[in-house]
Amino acid sequence: MKKNYFFSAVLAIAAAVACTEKGPVDFPIQGDFTLYGENVAEQEVGVFVTSEGLPQSNLLYTGAKGEGAVALTAKAEKAGFKQGNHTIYAYAPYAEGAELTAVPVDYSKQSTVAFDPLADDEMLAGLMLSYNSTAQSVLYATTEVTELSSAAITLPFAAVNPLTEVTVGEPGLEGTNANAQEGKKVTKIVVTCDKPIAYTGQTLDLTTGKLVGGTAVNSIEIAADMTVKKMGYVTAYGFTFKTCLTEEEVATAKFKIEMVMETGKTYAAEDKTPSYGGIYALTLTEVE
Repeated sequence: MKKNYFFSAVLAIAAAVACTEKGPVDFPIQGDFTLYGENVAEQEVGVFVTSEGLPQSNLLYTGAKGEGAVALTAKAEKAGFKQGNHTIYAYAPYAEGAELTAVPVDYSKQSTVAFDPLADDEMLAGLMLSYNSTAQSVLYATTEVTELSSAAITLPFAAVNPLTEVTVGEPGLEGTNANAQEGKKVTKIVVTCDKPIAYTGQTLDLTTGKLVGGTAVNSIEIAADMTVKKMGYVTAYGFTFKTCLTEEEVATAKFKIEMVMETGKTYAAEDKTPSYGGIYALTLTEVE
């Protein structure tokens, strides 16, 4: 009897080792989750699901247009029920290649998109044209669900790192060659500060909801497509950029703004402190 018991135990251990060597079992999906998200209207969302077996990783969803909790629609693979209880992690904006414990976060490089509140008025179109930064605060949500739960699941997204928006209004160029820039493009804007205004190499750990690592930097680079108008004004209104500084920190910070033209000329204004959320009537001088 002892021999048989010992032999059976050996077989059981061998079977367990064999299973371990094969890795976790990828249980089949038995049904799709119905997902809704708060504060993610018209945004791309990344979804991770952990349960028994292999996780469902970085699935791309999009939020519908609307207010409150909006429906999330899968662009390809859907998140679904597998084996055991589940934890759903989600974040926005979506980042290709993101991992459960490492979603890339970097505000040192931004871009702008044109916004014209008077675009529908032929007489007034362009008078209030501005270029708003597309940088977004990272939104995060997580929830626990039970096996084969059929209820709709709402993910209450909240900002992990609220960003402060700074407006640069009515920027104009000054100098010998300023008039020659009319009709030319501003291709890049560099904003430098006497305080750290962004981080490079930072990541979000979805299992904790915390930002990890990163190197503080004192400047951001903004890709732009802005045109210089008559009298040397870049646009009728200006542009915005976003920073990790709080509103209180922004109010006491000193900024240097540089605009790089397609002609190769650079214009700059130094030691500018915002008031009422922005830097207005900014004059930039040609850098020799």
